[in-house]
Amino acid sequence: AFDFTSDKKYRMIWSAGLFDYLNDKKFIFLLNHLIPLLGDDGEMVIGNFSTHNPTQAYMEIIGDWRLIHRTPEQLISLAKACNFKEDDIHLGQEPEGVNLFLHLKRGEKFISKG
Repeated sequence: AFDFTSDKKYRMIWSAGLFDYLNDKKFIFLLNHLIPLLGDDGEMVIGNFSTHNPTQAYMEIIGDWRLIHRTPEQLISLAKACNFKEDDIHLGQEPEGVNLFLHLKRGEKFISKG
């Protein structure tokens, strides 16, 4: 993902199961790397485990599966660090609230760090 390049612009970039392995610095770096791949009306969706994951201890102890669990506020802050504006950020979740989905729209107010 860090090395992916394309001249093509995408209407949707969906990432589930990647960003929750990345610390904040790498999260921001990769998000900034992917932003130029979005078309003018593009949307990016980033899945991340929530801090309200009741199976986190089992995942770590039994499965040796360590992820970076984040709050909705942390995900929104990371998006803002990449110049997404409040109106272009939406946070969703599945019914159990274990998986968060950060929806980022490349709106008119978006300012690229380009």
